[in-house]
Amino acid sequence: MALGSGVYDLNLGVANDGRATLEWSAAGGIFTATRPPAGAWATAVQLSASGVGAGLPDLIVSPAGAALAVWQQGTAGNPTTIGTAYRAAGGDWEAPRVLPVERSRDVEPQARDRPRRQRRRRLPRRNAMVVATRAVSGDWSAPEVISPAGQAAYYPALAMDGSGDLIAAWQALDAGNYGSVYQRSRASGASWGLATLLSAPSEDAGWPSLAYSGDGSVAVVSWVDNSTNEARASVGSVTALWSRSLLGSGWWGATVPVAAGGGTAVATWATVVGGNPNAASLVAKDLRVSGARRRCAPAAPRRGHGSEV
Repeated sequence: MALGSGVYDLNLGVANDGRATLEWSAAGGIFTATRPPAGAWATAVQLSASGVGAGLPDLIVSPAGAALAVWQQGTAGNPTTIGTAYRAAGGDWEAPRVLPVERSRDVEPQARDRPRRQRRRRLPRRNAMVVATRAVSGDWSAPEVISPAGQAAYYPALAMDGSGDLIAAWQALDAGNYGSVYQRSRASGASWGLATLLSAPSEDAGWPSLAYSGDGSVAVVSWVDNSTNEARASVGSVTALWSRSLLGSGWWGATVPVAAGGGTAVATWATVVGGNPNAASLVAKDLRVSGARRRCAPAAPRRGHGSEV
């Protein structure tokens, strides 16, 4: 991009060999560029068509270097399609593909790479969270709803391990705009399990983050309880029960980035210093997996929420 050009929504992925892929949005659409280890950035490639209102991109890069990019298309505040593009490890970007969405729905694309032969992307819509899948050489499937009927689902998070097990998390808002955090998982080749409430019924939870280790040993979902300004997390996996814990004092409306690997989950967040909201420290905490864990749900429904579906 030329110096002085406006760019937004930057996403970066790095393969195990050090090859980096950068994705961003600009006035002309969605762009990407790559850089080999110890090399220079290649010329930017435009993934989306021009003039389609492309924005809100997301990117995932596999350890081998395969990449999946997704974005929304349409006029501001009224997207009508989701754009996708795939690049095999060591290959070039395929021509973009688009999926239509209902004009009355809110759209936030999320991408996660599936090892081997299949990839998944998730389309959250107002009142529903849905999933679409495709094989590397195939077309996208019809969307599948995974959130409870009538639930208003927002702020999606999605992660997959090396065997293809998938975990999704989202915020559910009730009629009073109080938030709860849910998760739902799906083992490779199996059906979706029950939607599980991770946050406590008394919390006003928002902005979930999610990480899942490549070996499938541990997953972590984090959020902030806006009613108490506390950072919280729940640790589990596709096959293990979920255990909720308090991390520490957080920041209203903030996110809690997480990572997972080798049986350990790590969370980091900003905490207020000396009661001054304009001063904060960055803190982190390990959440190790050991022994049996208690189930976070079912929990007593609150403000119209059920704990499972």
